[in-house]
Amino acid sequence: MNREMYELESRCVDRHNDLVTHLNRINQEQARAMTRQNIEATKEIVAHIYGKANSYSNIIIVAGYVGFFTLWSSIRPDLPNWAVLSSGGLILTSLMIFIAFEFYKMTSISLQMHRISKRLDKPNMNTLAEIQDIQKRSSLNNAKIWLFTVIPTIVSALLAGFILLYCFLIELLPL
Repeated sequence: MNREMYELESRCVDRHNDLVTHLNRINQEQARAMTRQNIEATKEIVAHIYGKANSYSNIIIVAGYVGFFTLWSSIRPDLPNWAVLSSGGLILTSLMIFIAFEFYKMTSISLQMHRISKRLDKPNMNTLAEIQDIQKRSSLNNAKIWLFTVIPTIVSALLAGFILLYCFLIELLPL
């Protein structure tokens, strides 16, 4: 009887350990799945934020160009030659970088639409998810490049604006 109890207890402990091992595996798989879901959700959020930030930045940048060129053309005759050339060169650099990125973005969107239309030619159960993935990847790629174009665009435009401000202050505050 003692021997049978010992064997029964031993089998129960073994089964318990097996269950714990399986539960640990299930928990690890759940954690991995949750991590993948969190990463995908984060990528989706980043892509959405990039779209909003890019639209807002474009409006601000275009308004800045309009304001700069309006001011620059009206005070150009009163500016020293170095200020006209340096501010014009800087703002032109800024504008060229901005336009180059917009051309890149146009091309990227065209390629994205081509991939989506190819995917729609042969639809299946995963078509919507695949299209969302194409859009997400495209937005994330554009966001990476946007960072490297928006900074030089803004810096060169600000430098051009500071040159005009400097000339204005020199004229306003006689030394």
